Amino acid sequence: MERALSLHYKTNDETEGYVWDSRDNTKKLLNISDVDTKILIYEDRIKYWFLEYAKKLLDFKHADYIILAIIFSQIEGMEKLINGPLSRKQKPRKLFMDGLKKIIGINESTDNELPKRFYDIVRSGLFHDGFTKKGTGITRGIKIPVAFDNKNNNIIINPLLLLKSFDKYFNEFVNKLKEKKNKIERDNFEYTWQEWYGI
Repeated sequence: MERALSLHYKTNDETEGYVWDSRDNTKKLLNISDVDTKILIYEDRIKYWFLEYAKKLLDFKHADYIILAIIFSQIEGMEKLINGPLSRKQKPRKLFMDGLKKIIGINESTDNELPKRFYDIVRSGLFHDGFTKKGTGITRGIKIPVAFDNKNNNIIINPLLLLKSFDKYFNEFVNKLKEKKNKIERDNFEYTWQEWYGI
């Protein structure tokens, strides 16, 4: 029976331990234990099972919260893949905020409390309560991915620009992984992948 490890990378009982790219007519087998194969599977999963649908949702006026849910569901996992063994000692809030800071340049300075509250108000509200908490605004009308309105104590998010920023961050990460010279990044990725999937 054929099984999909991502949209395009498949395996079956006869090819256990190997995958093939369903877009390749030769069905060349790739060793699933090879880090380069793992990177291809990861890229394919996120790109085609998550980001492609998030981009399609941009055509729908009222789909912004689903777009945010897709983006936020990926940030902590990416940070674990980036940090490898170090991520085991980090709490979810730190992993999420470290990723978000890299994606949009949030500054958690002591004189601005709103960035510190992003995790609780936006991310945790969405995933634990089913909706963002009071103090969150969603609009495609601002010119940056996230703005902090200190006067009204609001965090304002542009899902279109946040998705563009995340997509860029994701592609840069994957391209870095594909370069064999980036041994630390590849080792960290493989450590976390092995911990998640045992391969």
